[in-house]
Amino acid sequence: MKQFLEQKSLPTKMQITCDNYHISRSVVMSSNFFTGGPKQLFTKALRSGDLVSVEVTEKIIWQAFCLTRPESVYTPTVKKFIDIVAQYTD
Repeated sequence: MKQFLEQKSLPTKMQITCDNYHISRSVVMSSNFFTGGPKQLFTKALRSGDLVSVEVTEKIIWQAFCLTRPESVYTPTVKKFIDIVAQYTD
């Protein structure tokens, strides 16, 4: 996000880094900050109008990781999760 803001000559000093979407959403709802994340995690706030989705013309690169023990990859639950995530990735 910092690189994206710098490319647009936007300030980066008031940047909050958070890996908890509930906290991130709360900060946005009580300030002039913005956040990014999977749209599905913000569905309730978007439907109620508490938050709005902002369309951007720039491509924002999003990275996420799925971590598990090597032997767990073959369990039905983890395999199903990996299959679902694979549908939305390149």
